[in-house]
Amino acid sequence: MSRIIITHLTFIGENVEPARVEFGRNLTLVHGPSDTGKSFIVDALDFMMGAKDLKDIPERKGYSTVLLGLESPEGYCITLSRSTYGGDFNVYYKDIRQGPLPIPNYSLKPQHALKDTSNISYFFLHKINLVNKKVRKNKYGATNALSFRDIVRFCVIDETSMQSEKSPVLTGQRAVKTKEISVFKLLLQGEDDSDITETVPPKERSIVKHAKLELIDALSESIKGKISTDINDKNLEKELKKINILIEEKSHLISNILTNRNEI
Repeated sequence: MSRIIITHLTFIGENVEPARVEFGRNLTLVHGPSDTGKSFIVDALDFMMGAKDLKDIPERKGYSTVLLGLESPEGYCITLSRSTYGGDFNVYYKDIRQGPLPIPNYSLKPQHALKDTSNISYFFLHKINLVNKKVRKNKYGATNALSFRDIVRFCVIDETSMQSEKSPVLTGQRAVKTKEISVFKLLLQGEDDSDITETVPPKERSIVKHAKLELIDALSESIKGKISTDINDKNLEKELKKINILIEEKSHLISNILTNRNEI
């Protein structure tokens, strides 16, 4: 897995001096008394990694844009900019720490999209070589495409999470426990769940089996209605051919129905 280095977090706006936190290449420790902005720094980093909203505090007044400085795995500087009110990201292939901002190289949407590369999730996943990875989401082997939002909480950790007694791997939500474990396994081992074969839950298997039986019964009745009841030695061969043709037609129909069901 490749590494992205955060170099700075900067707030800019008209008629205000830039407010900046600079980060070291190895470890940056932010400390101070309560209500001095430590949690807001964590919140702003999360915001610049795809979170929807930025916490509104009095000290934010006058600042309209957030800049996040990065060093790519290849060693060149990148700056992401975003309005403090949210929306799209602008990308610049240079280190920018004040306004006015130049024309961006390109823009990115905030929402992850599986078949769209123009979003912030794909941007980060591409930089750390985790594009097109899948993670298991339940015990039946169903998978989801990995989003960068799945791993942000391993990158940005606040004081409350550090002091919590629960595992840092889990959020405590039972519905996503399997997925959270799968994401952590991916980060540790570098292997995703693309090769897992999904199984059908027992309840769904029962429904499908019952539907198949009903379909076979309906097709049997249909075939019976088309077969002549007046069978003797003369037309036996003729009726047998007719039966074989009907069986072949209905078998093809069943195959198409099962294919459609699997796709759905």
